[in-house]
Amino acid sequence: MRIAFVSQPIGSFTVPPGGSIDIWTYEVARRIADRHQVVVYTRRKPGQPPVDFADGIEIRRLRVASDFRIVGGPLRRLRRLRSSGSGLAFTSPWHLPSYAAQVALDLHRLRPSVIHIHNFSQFVPLIRGLNPDARIVLHMHCEWLNQLAAHVVEPRVSRTDVVLGCSDYIASAARRALPHQARRIRTMWNGVDFDLFDRVSSPPSREGSRILFVGRISPEKGLHVLVDAFERVARTHPLAQLDVIGPEWQTPKEYLVGLSSDPRVRALASFYDGDPSLGYGARLRERMAPSIASRVHFAGWTPRTALIDCYARSDVLVNPSLSEAFGMSLIEAMAARVPVVAARAGGMQDIVEHDRTGLLVEPADPVALADALSALLASPPMRKRLADAGYERARSTFGWDRISESLLEVYRGGAGGS
Repeated sequence: MRIAFVSQPIGSFTVPPGGSIDIWTYEVARRIADRHQVVVYTRRKPGQPPVDFADGIEIRRLRVASDFRIVGGPLRRLRRLRSSGSGLAFTSPWHLPSYAAQVALDLHRLRPSVIHIHNFSQFVPLIRGLNPDARIVLHMHCEWLNQLAAHVVEPRVSRTDVVLGCSDYIASAARRALPHQARRIRTMWNGVDFDLFDRVSSPPSREGSRILFVGRISPEKGLHVLVDAFERVARTHPLAQLDVIGPEWQTPKEYLVGLSSDPRVRALASFYDGDPSLGYGARLRERMAPSIASRVHFAGWTPRTALIDCYARSDVLVNPSLSEAFGMSLIEAMAARVPVVAARAGGMQDIVEHDRTGLLVEPADPVALADALSALLASPPMRKRLADAGYERARSTFGWDRISESLLEVYRGGAGGS
């Protein structure tokens, strides 16, 4: 088969990959490239070649700068006019139109058997119109299908062959929002590279002192909740340290906070108000009590190989997100045999079974989060019990080889996914 992946135009696919969607594309694409022709479409940034090859994958990069110049002003006005998730602004077909058009035209010339589109449902009609015989897969890593108005997204979904959700949470929410399209919608998990984690040397003896967060530094990730919780933990665990690993990049307000019906998520709008030069990361640093400032370490973006060593040195992995489609750091920690604490939010509930494969706490509750972290730091037997069960859960469900074969079954028209 000839298979084409259409990346989101808001980022740029690279090898090695960065964000979770690019990791998913890369890990699957390189596993199927030995049997199929694989192309990835992505945004071209200055200095990047228009075509590149890596690990059997052809990467075609497209310029989208003209999109921002042409539609930037009108889209800002549409955002101000938008009401009740009507689908204007970034969900409009006029959002980054040249990217969609370039992809659709090049796909028409390429004539792939399968076109796999990440998140942007507005690309489907144009791509379908120019590629009527392709099998089109729309892959959702967020809640847009259930957060946007049904009359906006349903006509697009109806022109796909399959819709994939990255968790049962995402797939189920889409089925409830679009009951007439439910038969198209399945779960296709994110995964973890066990070969990579198994090559890491055994971690040092654990002292119950090192807490790790891995993810973007953005309001919905709940780091402000974690900072408040860590202040409580630090009072009773004098050796405790918090490592924060990930880039400072705030999700645009209209992509998530402005769409959510969850009052805890909508309350995050306060982090977007005020001085625009004061980002979320700066606000976190201002929020920290002086007593813990030297014990919280912001490492920024970290290469994958170094990140795996960070997991190995940690005693607990925490994900306090208020909105999370999946929770990639959870399964990576499980693969490293590190126990996890997560908020009871979104797809993280599909990964963590409370008190068996990890601990779950209510979102936006720093007291409950502190109690869970303290309990794990204080109990090596609990850490080992949860870590061992988490490893078995991840190994049985989230391996990339298993996911890749399930995806190929979907591409062939079979019953892959769940």
